[in-house]
Amino acid sequence: MFKSSETNKIKEAKTHLSYLVNLAKIDADVDPSEYDLLFNIGKRFGLSNKDIKSIFNRPDTQKIEYPTTSKAKFEQIYDLVQMMLADEIIQDVEMDFCIDMVSKLGMKKDIVDVLVKKIYWGTKEGMSREEIKEEVKLS
Repeated sequence: MFKSSETNKIKEAKTHLSYLVNLAKIDADVDPSEYDLLFNIGKRFGLSNKDIKSIFNRPDTQKIEYPTTSKAKFEQIYDLVQMMLADEIIQDVEMDFCIDMVSKLGMKKDIVDVLVKKIYWGTKEGMSREEIKEEVKLS
């Protein structure tokens, strides 16, 4: 029996990052703060610089899969909102992307506005991911 060259965890991380890359590139201008955030998130998932650069250059090569657990959904949305906020400019096209993702995750579209506010102000106030997650009550 052959073993997959990538674990499910790495595949999920690459897919997660590909959504973030698509959001970062949606306005055709990847801000240095967005690029740095991509690398920080990729590193958090244990991806190599080579993997991150490969995903950045070709995000469309990742299989489209959406998170299924509440925790994974929150992580995806949280990181998308962080990416949207990274350059401190929220564009309509970025918000539309996040709303579309929330819908694909089976959540209500109005959660995006709540999340943006909670994540933005929570981050400004020094709250942790878990504290913000608790406030939002996604899990």
